[in-house]
Amino acid sequence: MSAPWAAGHLAIGTFVKIPAPEVVELLAAAGLDLIVIDAEHGAFDARTVSTMVAVARGHGLQVFVRVPGHAPRDVQPALDAGADGLFVPHVNSRQIAEAVVHSCRFPPLGNRGGSLFTRPGDWGGLDAPDYVARGNYDVTIVAQIESSEAAAAAGEIGAVTGIDAVFIGPFDLALASGLRPEGTELRDLIRWTEQRAAAAGVPVGGLAATAESAAPLVERGLDFVLVGNDAALLTRAARGTAEQVRSLLLDAAGAQHAGGVGGGASMTPDGSAAVRVLREELIRVVVALWFEIDHHHGVAASAFFTADAELRFEDATFCGTAQIDDVYATRAARGPRVSRHVVTNLHVVEADDRSARAISTLILYADDGIPPLPVTTPALIADVHDTFERHDGRYLIRSRHIEHLFIAPSTVLAVPVA
Repeated sequence: MSAPWAAGHLAIGTFVKIPAPEVVELLAAAGLDLIVIDAEHGAFDARTVSTMVAVARGHGLQVFVRVPGHAPRDVQPALDAGADGLFVPHVNSRQIAEAVVHSCRFPPLGNRGGSLFTRPGDWGGLDAPDYVARGNYDVTIVAQIESSEAAAAAGEIGAVTGIDAVFIGPFDLALASGLRPEGTELRDLIRWTEQRAAAAGVPVGGLAATAESAAPLVERGLDFVLVGNDAALLTRAARGTAEQVRSLLLDAAGAQHAGGVGGGASMTPDGSAAVRVLREELIRVVVALWFEIDHHHGVAASAFFTADAELRFEDATFCGTAQIDDVYATRAARGPRVSRHVVTNLHVVEADDRSARAISTLILYADDGIPPLPVTTPALIADVHDTFERHDGRYLIRSRHIEHLFIAPSTVLAVPVA
């Protein structure tokens, strides 16, 4: 069987993290071109992989397995299960690519062990020459490019006979290269790698977290794109449904209290179900913002604010040393990196179906910046006053005042403020 991108059109797929055959059935019904069972990072045993491959084949869905390594023992179970192809991680050089092919091909092209009484042999229904030919020429091998070394050799790797495509793994590439996952340097490295592979005539695939973030990959002419994974798709759909239902509850509560200020429906915090739902939604916004600042350097922090949001400090008391950045978004921390934000005691002061106001207590912890075991200590405590506005069914922060800031003695922090 030819690769799903061989016809010249973009092939769309996703990774499968959940070890359940029903997931394969659902994804087949979704109209994907391929799936990749993640046996490198997922909790898959040989029995589960074999069953899921069989389900995919029964539904006419091309199924690949991301194997855990290069050795024959890593690739043999997926090959015996009848996978249409393999994604092989950490192929960093031409020599490794040649070793991968050698593990996947029958003699004299390689050292793969054979058995006619397997799914690829139609359980004894194929004669030996057809079985060997199918294994040597019909199994698609995709080499994953996940290091700077591999990126530089992408064209050479793809040119190895038996390597059918390369797939650029952005997260491992960032880790191995010491680059920020969301940074421009990584994006430039990925595009450079794509160009090197394409110039060598090698089909190229990439990874996108969402359909929206897949757009640049499509525009750059990649041959196949994997969009997220089954767990992320399920989580995103479930979260969106929950938010829609909570929004309906808020709207219904607002209608019952019609006549508030400015036409908005007033909901004074009274312990009602609607207010509890509102509080949970505001907590999610506040906590998600601090998580973004902490873990992703704030590159997407603007998604939590209105376009004209205001940010300021009031009544700050510095008992240690602080370094102040200019803005929440796209900051690079200086000094010890903040390692944890704890948001507690969020209190909804007032709210209606258009806006809300809340106060929360923020506790920041910072490590001492000394690897390998940083000491985490309380570093900053503040009251955070947020005013929210509702846009497109969700609350965004309209203004943020951080008041009564206390920085612990002997602490050096990079504190994001405007």
